[in-house]
Amino acid sequence: VDGSGLGQDPQTYPQVPRRVQVLESGASNWVEDLPAPRGWATAQCVPWADGWFVSTAETSPGVRSPETWMLRVAEK
Repeated sequence: VDGSGLGQDPQTYPQVPRRVQVLESGASNWVEDLPAPRGWATAQCVPWADGWFVSTAETSPGVRSPETWMLRVAEK
């Protein structure tokens, strides 16, 4: 979430955008606007089985999703 809705009433705040922001740690650079199947904020993410396990994220302020996802990143 990029902060554009800061101060907005959570009841009228739109869903989290469907994009991924990735930090390239070696370059300390953010890569933004990669497409995502869902928009998540405050997601719990842990490495697991050659990928990343994501669970119980918010889809909008105060709205938790019961979904869990397994993400794998393809090497370039």
